[in-house]
Amino acid sequence: MTNTDKIKFTPETVFAFEQGERVKAVDYSLLEHSLKVTDSNGNPELHRPVQAFTFLCLIEEMIRKENLNYTIEPVWIQNKAARRVIEPANEKLYAPDNTPISKWLLNNMITRIHLPHAEDLTLEQQGANVAIAIAYKDKGIEVAFGLNEKICNNMQILSRSGVLRTYGSNSFGLEAMLGLIKSWLGNFEDTRHVEMEKMDRMKNCKIGGIAVVDTVVGKLYRAAINQSYGDKTPAPLDTYGTSSFVQQIMNSEHVLVTDPSVWDVYNWGTMTIKPNLMDLRNMIETSAKLAEFLLNEFNLS
Repeated sequence: MTNTDKIKFTPETVFAFEQGERVKAVDYSLLEHSLKVTDSNGNPELHRPVQAFTFLCLIEEMIRKENLNYTIEPVWIQNKAARRVIEPANEKLYAPDNTPISKWLLNNMITRIHLPHAEDLTLEQQGANVAIAIAYKDKGIEVAFGLNEKICNNMQILSRSGVLRTYGSNSFGLEAMLGLIKSWLGNFEDTRHVEMEKMDRMKNCKIGGIAVVDTVVGKLYRAAINQSYGDKTPAPLDTYGTSSFVQQIMNSEHVLVTDPSVWDVYNWGTMTIKPNLMDLRNMIETSAKLAEFLLNEFNLS
């Protein structure tokens, strides 16, 4: 079992966003000392009944019990959803750049827990390992089991059925969600095998060059426009995301010459799904919807 030791923080540890910083990455141990997220009556929120730090610790403990290797990535915190909460009598004591973490309310954040497998270093598919993505956001808690591309550190959720939420339709209570995560971890070899098989199908499906890529782009743009100006059906990528996707393709023209696979196309898309490039609240769903679109488009489901 491997994981870095927890960094020691205190309630007086200073937390701050740099000028123009949309998101900030911190060690998850820092979250222990931030203000608790509660409803207007000071009670735990319905869809976030536990704090982010507690939730991560619960998952970490389950991983330890299964004797799995793991590493917890830094937690990305959204600037616009974070705020300082300072008593009027102390307002002059703290500026935005010297406020202790104990006076910060952190609302939207995302991280991953990597679960490296011994075979990941030796198999043909060595470029990826399994990870659990966790988003703690204003709507509630969202968790997904998927792949992590080591080379470019992309978030890859290959099935929307592998996404769990405490909010919205088909939501889960906290105990039910933790039970399913425990099942994922308890059946890690089988769960990993299913994800790797999906990746293999995508890698082995060559799409025939730039003409097919252009067709895919056209369908994604049409879906994005329909989402914004039509019947509002959710699209795999919005208009901004689709434009970023096209830029990734243009920067990868050398790959097009060698006949790209569906996996290549998916990776170009996930290159845009990063905390500093899009609203981190949408990252898990966007990754899953893009994979679902491509798997259906090329009959790989």
